[in-house]
Amino acid sequence: MAGLDPVLTAAVTLNTTVPVLSVLQSQVDVNQFQTTQITCIPSQDGVQIQWTFLSTNMVLYTGYEHTYTIVEASPFDEGTYMCSVYGTDSRIVTPQSVYVNVIAGEILFMIMYLFMCKQLSYITFAEARTYTSEIILLPI
Repeated sequence: MAGLDPVLTAAVTLNTTVPVLSVLQSQVDVNQFQTTQITCIPSQDGVQIQWTFLSTNMVLYTGYEHTYTIVEASPFDEGTYMCSVYGTDSRIVTPQSVYVNVIAGEILFMIMYLFMCKQLSYITFAEARTYTSEIILLPI
């Protein structure tokens, strides 16, 4: 056919899979002043992880590391942490959560003892350790 240019057509199929998300543990127990890690595992590499602390709705981390570290856990760290992941097409995947339970230990009772019996109004953590030999811990 004269005067008609051939038309080139092509079909492109995009295969985008949404990553599946899982956590190692749904609850983590950590002693007060100890360090713990919570881990979020996406089903594929190259996706961005976001950790959010639900008690304050604060985003704690966004990046490619799967593990979030809580250093020297305190009662303020206790609560639910939500892990979200963004796929390559920026869609958010169903988030997973981990509950962090902070166990108050001997240190807390030691500090309470120092404030009540020694009538202290301020003490550093290092100073509190020096009084350890004076304290008799009673079962709870």
